Amino acid sequence: MMKKLLFYLFILSSIFGNTQNIHEIPYIEVNGVSELEIIPDEIYVSITLRERIENKERITLEIQEKNVRELLKKININAEKLSLEDANSDQVKLRIKQKEVLSKVTYSLKLSTAKEVNDLFNGLYEIKIYDAYISKVYHSKMEEFKRDLRIKAIKEAKEKAIYLTNAIGNSIGKPLIINESYPISFDSFNMSNRAFSMDMRPESEMSSKSYEGHEEMSFKKIKLQSTVYIKYELK
Repeated sequence: MMKKLLFYLFILSSIFGNTQNIHEIPYIEVNGVSELEIIPDEIYVSITLRERIENKERITLEIQEKNVRELLKKININAEKLSLEDANSDQVKLRIKQKEVLSKVTYSLKLSTAKEVNDLFNGLYEIKIYDAYISKVYHSKMEEFKRDLRIKAIKEAKEKAIYLTNAIGNSIGKPLIINESYPISFDSFNMSNRAFSMDMRPESEMSSKSYEGHEEMSFKKIKLQSTVYIKYELK
C-alpha cells in the first residue's frame, strides 16, 4: 500500500514539476481589428392604418388596406411582403357630434432598396396614409459577414504578432488565449427617419414640397467591426 502511494506521489510530482505556470511563459499580446461597410438589403417599414372620418364618411381599414395593396402592385412590390404586425392594439376616440371609436391596424412591409422605399412613401402620401416609418434595416447575409470579420481580425492579429516579434529577433509559438474583445458592433440605420410619419402629414409644419426631398433618400452603409485579443507564446 505504501509503495502504491509513493508511486502516485511520484507521478503527480513529475506532472506538476514539468508544468510551467502560464504567467511565467514569455508572451506577446496583440489585438486584431477588422471593419466592413455594407449596404442594407432588408428595410422594414411600419405602416399604421387608422379609420377616419372624411366629409362625414367613414374611411374604413378595409378601404385603406385595399388602397395599400393596389399601391404595392402599382410600384411592383410583392404584396406578400406585407404582414400584419399589430391589429386593434389601440382604439382612438374621435369626438364630432358623438363619440365614435375608430380602430387601427399596423402592418410591416419588408423592402430591399432605397428606391422601393421612396416609391412607397410617395405612394402612401398620395393615398393619404401618413403614419409610416422605417423601423429597422438589416442585411440578409449579416451572419456570414460577421464570421468573415472574426476570421480577418484573427489573421490581422497574428500578422501583427509576427512582425513585432521578428523586430526583436523572436518568433511566436502557440496561442495561449484567444478572446473576442467586444461582440461585433455595427452602426445601424439612424432611427431619426421615424420622422417620416410627421413630415408626411399635410397639416404639419413641414410642407408637402419639403417631403419631396426624400425622393433622393439613400441609406448610409452599415458599419461592422470585430476586435479580437490574442496572447501568443514567445519563442
